[in-house]
Amino acid sequence: MSISLTLLGSLNEHRGPHNYEVNDVCLREDNKNFVSVGAEHSAFLWDTLEAKIIRKYNHGGKICCCNYVWRNDLLVTGSEDKMVKVWDNRSKNPVQTFPDAKDTISCVNERNSTISASSMDGHVRHYDLRKGVLKDDAFTHSVIS
Repeated sequence: MSISLTLLGSLNEHRGPHNYEVNDVCLREDNKNFVSVGAEHSAFLWDTLEAKIIRKYNHGGKICCCNYVWRNDLLVTGSEDKMVKVWDNRSKNPVQTFPDAKDTISCVNERNSTISASSMDGHVRHYDLRKGVLKDDAFTHSVIS
């Protein structure tokens, strides 16, 4: 499978390890790296200039979404295994795992050191990384983004 990115006006194609669908791609603000996630239960950290994989993160379930957090120092992934995992770019293991969802994680985002994760169970959970506090917003239907 290949991924095409347009950087600085040119189109770069990155061929890599995805044997199934690619569900999400997140690009660092400095354009040096991006992460691709998909059905093979892994997230792949790429060097955009070299078109090489730098690191592989094994999530454990089909990964649906990803995003960079905390000034691009951390990566967060959400999966069909109902887990949100936070990864440090320098390590292969998650630095934190949030097992609170009852269904697939559909979207992850971060603002002001708080990770927000929407789930098909109808909840948006907000994890404050500094305080270690969870705030849970419940809706009557699935939340997909």
